[in-house]
Amino acid sequence: MRPIRLVAQAFGPFAERVEIDFRPALAQRLFGIYGPTGAGKTSVLDAMAFALFGVSSGGERTRAHLRSDLADLDMRTYVEFLFELGDRRYFVRREPEQELRSARKDSRVFAATAAVFDATGLDPDAIGLDNPGRAMAERRLKDVDEVLCNLLGYDAEQFRQVVMLPQGRFRDLLTAGSDQRSTILRGLFDVSVFERFAERLKSRAAGLEADVLNARREIETRLADLGAASAETVQAMIDERRTALAAAEAERTELEARRTAAEAAWAAGRALAERFTEATTADAALVQLQGQAPATAAKRLRLEQAQAARELVPLQTAASRAATEASRRASEVADLAYALEGARRGAEEAEAAAAASRLEAPRRGALQEAREAAARRLDRVKAAAPLQAALAEAERQFTEAETNAAKAGVAVEQARRGLDGAEQNLAAARQRTERAGGLALSLEKLRQASAAARAYEVQQALAATRRATLSEAEAKLAEADAAARDLDTCLAELRSRTQAAHAVQLASELRDGAPCPVCGALEHPAPARGALAGEDPADLRAAEAAAGLGREAVGRAQTAAAEARALAADVAAALAGQTAPEQPAAVLAAQVTAAEAELADLQSAPGTPAAEAALGAAADALQSAESEHRSTQADAATLASALEGRRAALATELATVPHELRTPEAAQAALNAAASAEAAALAAHQAAEAHAASTTQALAVESATLEARRGEAGRADATAQAAAAELAAAIAARGMTPELYAAAAKDIGQIEVLIAELAAHQDALAAAVDRQARAARAVEGATAPDLEALAAAKAAADTALTTRLEQTANQTAELQGWTAAQARIAESQQRQTEAEAAFATVGELSRLAQGRNPLRMSLVDYAVAAYFEDVLEAANIRFRRMSQGRFELRRKTVAQDGRSRAGLEILVYDAHSGRERDAQTLSGGEGFMAALALALGLSDVVQAESGGVKLDAIFIDEGFGHLDEQSLDRALDTLRDLVGEARAVGVISHVDLVKAQIPAGFDVTPNLRGSRVAARAV
Repeated sequence: MRPIRLVAQAFGPFAERVEIDFRPALAQRLFGIYGPTGAGKTSVLDAMAFALFGVSSGGERTRAHLRSDLADLDMRTYVEFLFELGDRRYFVRREPEQELRSARKDSRVFAATAAVFDATGLDPDAIGLDNPGRAMAERRLKDVDEVLCNLLGYDAEQFRQVVMLPQGRFRDLLTAGSDQRSTILRGLFDVSVFERFAERLKSRAAGLEADVLNARREIETRLADLGAASAETVQAMIDERRTALAAAEAERTELEARRTAAEAAWAAGRALAERFTEATTADAALVQLQGQAPATAAKRLRLEQAQAARELVPLQTAASRAATEASRRASEVADLAYALEGARRGAEEAEAAAAASRLEAPRRGALQEAREAAARRLDRVKAAAPLQAALAEAERQFTEAETNAAKAGVAVEQARRGLDGAEQNLAAARQRTERAGGLALSLEKLRQASAAARAYEVQQALAATRRATLSEAEAKLAEADAAARDLDTCLAELRSRTQAAHAVQLASELRDGAPCPVCGALEHPAPARGALAGEDPADLRAAEAAAGLGREAVGRAQTAAAEARALAADVAAALAGQTAPEQPAAVLAAQVTAAEAELADLQSAPGTPAAEAALGAAADALQSAESEHRSTQADAATLASALEGRRAALATELATVPHELRTPEAAQAALNAAASAEAAALAAHQAAEAHAASTTQALAVESATLEARRGEAGRADATAQAAAAELAAAIAARGMTPELYAAAAKDIGQIEVLIAELAAHQDALAAAVDRQARAARAVEGATAPDLEALAAAKAAADTALTTRLEQTANQTAELQGWTAAQARIAESQQRQTEAEAAFATVGELSRLAQGRNPLRMSLVDYAVAAYFEDVLEAANIRFRRMSQGRFELRRKTVAQDGRSRAGLEILVYDAHSGRERDAQTLSGGEGFMAALALALGLSDVVQAESGGVKLDAIFIDEGFGHLDEQSLDRALDTLRDLVGEARAVGVISHVDLVKAQIPAGFDVTPNLRGSRVAARAV
């Protein structure tokens, strides 16, 4: 981080606006910030720390205490900081929570605000609040803090220990514990690859351990489901079921043969029964057809009569046509006679209407006079058109003025409501500010409680897992120990029996007077008795091998139990050192989420300044609306007076014209109506005269047509009578009465059907005779079968076979189920074996990476320790020089006890005593030199690391007063060596010798109106 410009207003001792341009000082690489005690030198660092992290450089001053007590009550406190990271440039503005006095002399509290911008590419001198660059985060403090921490690569605590070394905390990095130093170094060096590797190892080991347990549970569950004690029991059950299935298959074959024979007998019986049924059916069919002879004769008579009637169809058609034509002619004459009578009445009515119209001549004259009077009114109204236009304009202006006055009244009401709303919004904004302040404090406590609860619950879950693992390991140890004892007992018995057999064998070979091959005695008073047969040597060797394996299994089980016991003890100890949370982590997390959401809503809502500005704007708007309302009301009153004058002038001009006709449109409409009435009366008279003439002429034409149609009707009637007489003669000639002819005529359409039905009957009769003969021959000499007995035999065979097939299917399915279960058990055993083999390696690596090793160092801490070695090596280059070779910083590699971690503790080697001692034993001056060397060494290594944090500048606040003159010279010489390197160092001091040797920088001068900062002349 390279500072460019710092602006602070009403901040700390700076009552007014102070601007510090670091560029000239950075060009010198080594510069100072000088001033008397209490002038505000540290406040320069406080301003930078507040801009970046919202805290002071030392962490002692709260945000509320950062505002200057000397500033005017209406002057806003803020800090603006422009800095660079590599080739990128950033601008930060931050304001603390503060109470200010408004223009109305009342005070209100403003919430804290912050914003960070990317100003890369902009002219540094032109960057400011009105030209800040691209916004990266605004409004929400949490978002701004997160963006800045991500950009810088460290938080406020790390900033104080490696970039800005504040008063009273200069030695923190030197004397920090392993845990704290590990946190600092992890933030500065990229050890994420080790973290990810360790986490993947842990996750992989947990997964493999779960795979082993899952496979073991699967095997136990599958065996329990089968009711089997072991995989060997499963195999025995499968063999038993295969034997039973083979016997069932033999029985099935025999039952299938029986069913085939029963089916053949039943099929033959059914075929014979069908032939007997056919013979009976054929006899019945023949008898039925022979009984239809009378109906067939009647049908043949209908056919003959229908054929005779068909010959008379032409005469019948001609008589019908003649009768129809005569009827049509008679109807036409009647219609014409009725129409003629109507025409006669119409002519009489038309003549009467024409006579009446002739009598309306006076009314038509009156309509003409009314039209002429309407024309004269129209001329007078047109002459008064200018007066009417003036009146309309006056009415329009008055209406517009009234509308404007009404709108202004509405605007006044709206402005009053807006003022009320603005006052309510201001009150609500002040309440939100107060609520946000209290909620922020509560939220931080909730976050801490939630994190503690999560950690406690994780430890609880881990403790439960470790206890279960320990119980399982102890159970396995007990099993292994019992099995080993059983094997040892068996081995002892085998050895005892073998020795007894050897003694009997030797006794059988003893002879009186001959020496015993074992003891050499010549007398044998009590030789061993018993069987000569001994144990098989192979059995003895197998028992010895089994006993050895049992003891090895006990050893492995003891090791596993000891490891599980140690892990369980570690977790139990860690859990005992924690306080149980008052609420579950999930409840606290929900409370944190709710509080964050509420705080975000409060912070995103409009603040008090905006509400106050809105209130002022609402008051101005009400005043303006009331003024506009009064103006529009006055304009409306003036226009109302002018409107009355226009109306009086127009009434005088049109006094003789009815009120409803005083507009050109109304007068024109009245004229049009009068003209239309006159034209309608004349047209009606002319139409009545024309209609009377046309109806008289039509009456004469229709009379002539009626006489002609009467002659044609007489001739058609004579033709119809002649045709009817000819048809009657023809019917009589064929020996039929009219009624019989009418009945026969109905069957003319059925002639072909009757012919077909008679032919079909004849064919059916012949077929029935043939069928009866064939059916009789088919059953000749045979006896009807007993189908019920045959069907019962077939059903019994089917039932027996079906039952056997179902049983066989069930046996097959059962065998398949056992076989499938055996395969799944084998798969689970294979997975268990593979998972155990993998877990043996990965689990051990994970335990080592997690810190369960002699050094009790995790893989990440080991990597950090390697970086720390480089830091100490770089620090010692300067520390040895400043201490004239006396002191050297070393890393403690051995833990103080078996439970603490090692690797990041610092020891100081003292060449005068030849011993190492704790860094906290250094004196003030020695500690200052050691801390300075450590900070510079850390800066060297961080800068050199690829992807490391950029430390372009380091600030040292005091500490030089602890050094004697020679030590101070050596410390300053060390700082001067950095001038040629890629970083700058700023020192804060009141020591005159430091000012003399480092002239570049800034002077902080106090006065009654607050301190001021000025660049020093070089």
